[in-house]
Amino acid sequence: MGEYFVRVWGKQEFVKTFAIVSGLCQLTTLIFTFLTAIVTLDYQRLFLPQSGMGGFIFGLTVSFKQTVPEHQVRLMGYNIVRVKHIPSIVLLLHLVLYIFGFITWTFFMHLSGLFWMWIYTRYYKYYGDRRGDRSETFSFISFFPDQFAQHLKPISTTVYTLLVKYKLLPPLPPREQLERAEEGIPPQPISDSDRRKQLALRALEERLQSKK
Repeated sequence: MGEYFVRVWGKQEFVKTFAIVSGLCQLTTLIFTFLTAIVTLDYQRLFLPQSGMGGFIFGLTVSFKQTVPEHQVRLMGYNIVRVKHIPSIVLLLHLVLYIFGFITWTFFMHLSGLFWMWIYTRYYKYYGDRRGDRSETFSFISFFPDQFAQHLKPISTTVYTLLVKYKLLPPLPPREQLERAEEGIPPQPISDSDRRKQLALRALEERLQSKK
């Protein structure tokens, strides 16, 4: 998985993303562990081994959704699931395992990995000379089934507007700018989103070819 994104992002960007996301996962988990230790008076929690690596690995499922959302994962020759659904499936499985007590603090580390990877790649990561990815296939509501998405969209839009207003999130590029890029109007020859998807598909095909 890591090798795939090294090809798509480049080694420097991969290392940068790893440092940011795993560091935020580690910090989030430490804060959560510290607070739960105070509330439960179970200070042994503070000595549990922790690493942001797990959060970063699970966060890469979000990046797969961003780069090749319609690609289908195959198992034993059968199409099992589209890539765009993998983050939601991973989150649901971890929630079930957490409810039944099979995992504890690792649930919050992996959850923070999904969250921080989406925040970084959606709002802060640079694609060419543009910051952020405004594509609808990578919006917050795209992680939910269509039946829920239409009801969540007004809420997510309101929350986003407030966060931008109070400078907790950077504003995304104007939609008109993206539309001009997609139409090939100078000086934007092609949208960075399409270029990124083409590069991702090429890297995926090369990886599949090498395994044959």
